[in-house]
Amino acid sequence: MEEDNAVVIGRWHYTKPSLKTDGCGNTVILSKSSFAPAETCEWGVSPEKQPYELYKYCEDDFYEDSSCLKEISAEELQNQLKNVSLLFKENDHSSFAAILDEIIIRIPDYLSAGRHPDRKLCRKDVEP
Repeated sequence: MEEDNAVVIGRWHYTKPSLKTDGCGNTVILSKSSFAPAETCEWGVSPEKQPYELYKYCEDDFYEDSSCLKEISAEELQNQLKNVSLLFKENDHSSFAAILDEIIIRIPDYLSAGRHPDRKLCRKDVEP
């Protein structure tokens, strides 16, 4: 199933890859969510050009400690995005794969502005 802004592969609902920013100024490149169990994952870049990975378990309080926000390397971000691009291709979502492949190529230039060492990631729904 491919819609204009999302695809479903297995139990995961993937949003269309982009370089749009969220309310905290993070560039959310890719996110996926599941409703059984209710959880979300996202990969992106903070306003300070630091790649990050966010995992949030939404189902109940039993697993709430599983939620996390962590800084990752540019290489880890690129590898994760490459894996998802391959998944898109294997499941006939070539338009999403093409968008993601273009973003992967642009990541080194996008990150070249550097990071301010005293600034932290901002996520309203997960405490780092």
